Amino acid sequence: MIIVHSMPSRNPDTGGVSLLHQIFSGHAAPLFALLAGVSLALLTGGATAHDGRRLRCDRVMIMTRALVLLVFGMALNFMPLPVFSILPFYGIYFLMGILFVGARSYTLWLWAGSFALFGPFLAHAVGQSEAFESISAPTLVTAVSEPLDVIVSLVAVGYYPALTWMAYILLGMALGRMDLSRRRVHYLMMFGGALVAGVTVVISSLLVRWFDIPGRLLEQSWLTDAEITEILEFGGPLPIDSWWWMAVNGPHTNTPLSLLSTAAIAVSVLGVFLFLGTFAERALAFLAAPGSMTFTMYSAHLVLMAFAPVYSYPVFWTLLQITAAIIVGLAWSILFRQGPLERVISKTSKWAGHAAVPETPRRGDSKDRRKNSAVSKAPPGRGNRG
Repeated sequence: MIIVHSMPSRNPDTGGVSLLHQIFSGHAAPLFALLAGVSLALLTGGATAHDGRRLRCDRVMIMTRALVLLVFGMALNFMPLPVFSILPFYGIYFLMGILFVGARSYTLWLWAGSFALFGPFLAHAVGQSEAFESISAPTLVTAVSEPLDVIVSLVAVGYYPALTWMAYILLGMALGRMDLSRRRVHYLMMFGGALVAGVTVVISSLLVRWFDIPGRLLEQSWLTDAEITEILEFGGPLPIDSWWWMAVNGPHTNTPLSLLSTAAIAVSVLGVFLFLGTFAERALAFLAAPGSMTFTMYSAHLVLMAFAPVYSYPVFWTLLQITAAIIVGLAWSILFRQGPLERVISKTSKWAGHAAVPETPRRGDSKDRRKNSAVSKAPPGRGNRG
């Protein structure tokens, strides 16, 4: 994420896409979203999803997290950011994720596929209606003055619209319902993800060649040939002038092929690091430490992007941010358990969950009654040790 935001996207010699942009652009944020989905699954029971009172408490906690992310993200958008912040969109993802935290793994897989396949077409249709104004950086002010436009932007026509990006969240949740400690799962993620990504690239190339996608776009679009080529190479939000845009595959294009390929790459990368973590956990501490406080790190990154002359000295500022993230992350993990913003959101969500769902089970909650009965009848020394 730091490299994508801080380093030039163009090669200064050729004027084309830079190598770093090709590697990381459109891949960093999907991995970010996939990990958020995995986190939601782990928060709600991991391989065995919570039920009964615990699930109700989980939903309140997730809703609280979502609202904090939404408000905090829109507050950060008051800054002169040169990049698009994903935090307000995260709030919507978490709100929508509440509907799926009790779902089984195969249900999550089906919904993830449905969002990847149908979400782009639905979002494109909403954009073509031109009934709403796209607000790229919603703030607390626009949320009050233009609430409908903000909602539609976060859900359908923004930079990270929930109609498409929920595919990453639900895929992450499906993975989080698996036993991620098993080596077999690591292999499946590594090689399965790489295979799907490769097949998707081949299909995308064949579609472009067989159907002459650039030519058809030139016929139907109001853009010039150079502008269409620019979008196909660099990606980004797509125009709404032609349905043929749905056949392209580029960073942040939010098309079915783009979602499938980036999701597959994210799964493969996650599999690689899970595999490495089984025998090199200590060696990966320099990544795990800042990775455990991504809310804080990402917010600090946005503040720096808003006020530091990053683009004047991109290499210096990129290396400085990465080095600072590693050093601060390691130091903070030694002194404290959670990052500062992670601690706030954790404390707030737990308080809300326990306040809204008291410990005493509701009448008629048979599952909780059976669990409590089983614990109370357990012989001494064999009860639940917590």
